[in-house]
Order: sequence, then structure tokens, then C-alpha cells
Amino acid sequence: MRGRGRRARRQLVRGVVLVAAGVTLAAATIAIAWRLARGRSHEPAITLDCEIGPTTRGIDVSYYQETINWPKVKASGVEFVFVRVSDGLYFDDPMFAANWAGTKSSNLIRGAYQFFRPEQDPIEQADVLVAALLADPGELPPVIDVEDAGGQSPAEIARRVKIWLARVHDRLGLDAIVYTGPAFWRDSVGGAEVDRPLWIAHYTSECPQIPAPWTSWRFWQFTASGRVPGIYGPVDLDVFRGTPDELRSTLLRVATSPTTPPAHHTNLLSRARPAQALAPVKKPAPSSSGDAATTPSNKGRSVTIRASPRQ
Repeated sequence: MRGRGRRARRQLVRGVVLVAAGVTLAAATIAIAWRLARGRSHEPAITLDCEIGPTTRGIDVSYYQETINWPKVKASGVEFVFVRVSDGLYFDDPMFAANWAGTKSSNLIRGAYQFFRPEQDPIEQADVLVAALLADPGELPPVIDVEDAGGQSPAEIARRVKIWLARVHDRLGLDAIVYTGPAFWRDSVGGAEVDRPLWIAHYTSECPQIPAPWTSWRFWQFTASGRVPGIYGPVDLDVFRGTPDELRSTLLRVATSPTTPPAHHTNLLSRARPAQALAPVKKPAPSSSGDAATTPSNKGRSVTIRASPRQ
């Protein structure tokens, strides 16, 4: 009897200990969840933009696409193209000149973009792009591609992006477009306030996510694995929010009185710059796979673009 009593007491003690541990764990879980929720409430917002309406098809290219048959691209229904000028300060895209001339001769609406390296001088980077566009600025405003932190803080990246934007405006008289991803702008740029059109990179066939301070997008890159006749291999697919006529009427802005850069900036692209090995920039994986991409629209219509053999 006394043995059974001791066992009963030990079981009671173990039960009390287990209950206390459970209560402590539950309290800790609630506290952690509250802290996380409180922290998220202070993050810049990301919203969904589902009112797409009519769109106009486009692509963006760099030397990764190699030699492009631009007449075939035009015949496929692509209306606009963004062409990379450089990756930061030290890597001029070797296909920019050919792509810039080829898109022009094929009557495609053109814009130039630069992959921005926050760890490099923003004014010198902007001047590289300006030098490339002085003789032929294209038809669309230039673009700053913001998707790499370069070891910089959100506040510093935001500061340098704004310096780049101001420099391009001073030199070309144009308000540049900002290309970025929703999570990157929120987390790595801190949701910085910039009064520029948004080109959002969000790989989904549903509603694109929009980071604060924007509430809507002007351009949307929705896949990196598109297929377009005249281009061998995958290519980024984009849409403009509006019809081709709206694209021409709203974005074909030529600088009214741009400031001519100083003489030592006019030959930046031909000036010798230190060589720097740069790993290819990896785009986030699209949300869908396959050899075809579909142009998004909220009207229930879509256009499928498929691969063609190398020409």
C-alpha cells in the first residue's frame, strides 16, 4: 500500500510538471507570435494589383540572349523592348549596340536599362547610361534595375538610387523607371519613397504584388522563361499596362532641354575602366514552368508565345 502511495505521488508530481511546461511553452509561443505580428505591422506594405485591363507585349534583353533576329521578334507581336546598357560601372553589355540598332531598324519601341550596383558610385553609373543614350535616347525613359543589395543597408541603397535618378534626370531631362521586386524593395530598400513609374518583377500568372510606396505598376515582368520567335532560348517577358497607342502617347517623352554632360563624361563607354568579374545575375524562379508563357490579362484573353529555332 505504501509503495502504491509513493508511485501515485510521483505520478502526480510528473503531471504537475508537464502541465506547467505546457503552459510555459504556450505562453512563449503566444509572445513570439505577438512580437512577429508587431514587427510586421511596421514593415512597408505589399499590396495586390488585380485590375490589369488591356496590356501591350514586350521583352527585355541583354547579351545572354546572344544574336537576336529582330524582324522576327517584331513580327511575333512584341511592341517594346528594354535593352541592357551595362551591369554597373565595370561591365558594358557587349550586345547593347547591336540590340539598340536592331530594335530601331525593326520599328520596336525601345528603352535602355542599367543593372544598378549599390556598392559602386551612383553618379558614375548613371553617366555610363547617359553616355550610351546621348546620340539616340530611344523612345522610352531609361530604367534603373534595383535587385541587388551589394552589402549596403536599405537606407544607403535608397540614398544611392535617388542620386542615380536625379543624375539621369539632370542629364537627359527624363524621369527614369524603377525596376524591382516587391520583397526586395520592401526588405532591402526599406520601401523608400520615390516618385517614379514602377516596373515590377513578379513571376506569377495571378495579380502582381506591389511594394509601397507604389499602388500600381506601369510595366510588369511576369516570367524569365518566355519564348519568342527570333530569340534562341529563354527571355524575360513583360507587359505595359495599356494599349500600344497608350504606350506611345504616355511614355514617348523626349528630353526638352537636357544638360550636356561635361567633356570627360561624353566618352564614358569607350573609356578604359578596370576589369571586374561579375557573376551572371540570377532571376527568381517563375511560378510556372514549361516552354510557353502566357500574357496576363483580366479580360480572359491571352497570347501564347513559343520558341523558334535559332536563325
